[in-house]
Amino acid sequence: MQRAGLGHWFGLATTVDGFSRLQFVSTHPAWRRRGLCIALVHAACRHGFEEMDLRTLVMVAGSADVAIGVYESPGFRRGGGTCQFERPPR
Repeated sequence: MQRAGLGHWFGLATTVDGFSRLQFVSTHPAWRRRGLCIALVHAACRHGFEEMDLRTLVMVAGSADVAIGVYESPGFRRGGGTCQFERPPR
């Protein structure tokens, strides 16, 4: 489905300290407001804790991101701020 443009994959990468970061969840506009993103985030979290033995999952989003409710629904809490630095290619 992902190759056909009909879906996308999820991935969790563990670190040596048991942390993992989730980033960016989206639903096609025609399928929004049905709980699909919340279900995906919940399933990814459960997989990380039960199958990968992770201790902490971190979701990164902007403070004004409309998806904050999606991330808070399965139990994420707002934490400290982060900074991101980017450099355009030369």
